[in-house]
Amino acid sequence: PLQRTLRASHPPASQQAKTFKHTMTIELDVEGMACGGCSGSVKNVIEKLEGVESVVAHHAKMDNPNKVFVEGSVEEAAVVEAIKKAGFNVVGK
Repeated sequence: PLQRTLRASHPPASQQAKTFKHTMTIELDVEGMACGGCSGSVKNVIEKLEGVESVVAHHAKMDNPNKVFVEGSVEEAAVVEAIKKAGFNVVGK
């Protein structure tokens, strides 16, 4: 009988990409988000940034008024700049 051996093909360790990205959550207070359209605009500009995994933008909620939460390997300064370019202010930044 004929036997076949299947082997997984893996590149040598020297050729494997070694990319480790630190994922973190950024929480920002944003002024001027008064409606769903505002929070949607903020969310859209942040989602375009490289390294962003998820964005939640709350407007006028009792538990988290005008909060933005960003998860990913993006720098906080890049998120703040994107929010400002969208026409909103980040408290303390």
